[in-house]
Amino acid sequence: MSYPQNPGNVEGKQLPPLSAAAPGKTYNFPQDLAPYKLTLFYFYPKDDTPGCTKQACGYRDHYDDFTKAGIQVFGVSKDSTTSHEAFSQKYNLPFPLIADTDKALAEALEVSGRDSFLVDPQGKVVAAWKKVSPKTTVEKTLETALNYLGQTSS
Repeated sequence: MSYPQNPGNVEGKQLPPLSAAAPGKTYNFPQDLAPYKLTLFYFYPKDDTPGCTKQACGYRDHYDDFTKAGIQVFGVSKDSTTSHEAFSQKYNLPFPLIADTDKALAEALEVSGRDSFLVDPQGKVVAAWKKVSPKTTVEKTLETALNYLGQTSS
């Protein structure tokens, strides 16, 4: 089975050790990936803008589908943890928003815009999408993740 290809050849790349802040917590990667079958990182430009809100709410609305499959979800932008906290509370987002203010995570994954990545428990990128549509990315990432895990959506 083939998975989405990307121009940056990021698939197969190993995430280097790094720390990332979210409101109320600091994550350490790749250690914090280990308890999950897959981790989805979706990068977006800015909190509380129309496209970013649509995308975040799409992941919120399908969050149970991801978690039931053993997939953790992170939204990532260069906004501060204060901005993320307000955005998350306003739209009741159940997943963490990482404040990648130093762009370390974006650089490690060679982010070029609104990009999404599925990463395995050891920190290896197994699928990537570049410059995605905020309207269709949720379904695409969920379908690919379930296929990768040998599951189907219900």
